[in-house]
Amino acid sequence: LAQLKDEGKSNHSINAIRQVLDAVMRDAVKNGYLIKNPVTNSAKFRINRRNTVLVQEPWTRDEAQQVLDAIIDTPIELFVTLALYLGLRKSEILGLKWSDLDMEAGVFTIRRSVREITRYDAGGRRITVMVEDDPKTATSRRTLVITRPVAEALMRHKVRRGSSTPLTTDPWVFASRNGTVQRPGTVANQLNKLLDVNGIRRIRIHDMRHTALVLALESGT
Repeated sequence: LAQLKDEGKSNHSINAIRQVLDAVMRDAVKNGYLIKNPVTNSAKFRINRRNTVLVQEPWTRDEAQQVLDAIIDTPIELFVTLALYLGLRKSEILGLKWSDLDMEAGVFTIRRSVREITRYDAGGRRITVMVEDDPKTATSRRTLVITRPVAEALMRHKVRRGSSTPLTTDPWVFASRNGTVQRPGTVANQLNKLLDVNGIRRIRIHDMRHTALVLALESGT
């Protein structure tokens, strides 16, 4: 891998080769040719984010309205509403718990964020898990008003959730079927499917935050 780097191969190409080697070595371990997969302890080459993060143009006001019309009474309605109306980060939205909402006072508080990290189990297998973390910055810990669009989306979200018994004492607002926090990939897949069905231009989830900021500025906020 180091030699490939010296030969000028990109980090993306080297990691792709590493992935193939990992599959070969895992098969060797499985069939008794090796005791341990030697690729496990080799680090991935860091990919330059400038080459991988493709920032999309924010939605226009008309596109944003099309999205808001399309998401009504869908599983991602509340998520998209929070992103477009309040510009919340993906990690902040998924990090919401029901205890963070004060419906009587009409406010909710950002107290945490969640993110995916990669770990290795006892057998050396790579697994992805969700972990709680502090908000991104000190000012990210904030209390926001539950505006009317958010309140309406929240009520429909609760109805869709039904009367199922929470699996934890402080359940996630965006929970999977087994009660764990929803994974970002699941939300992204749901969003892209909805956009494609409705013929709306795809953008990244974080670009919805950009959209909220641009629309706010255009409105004089």
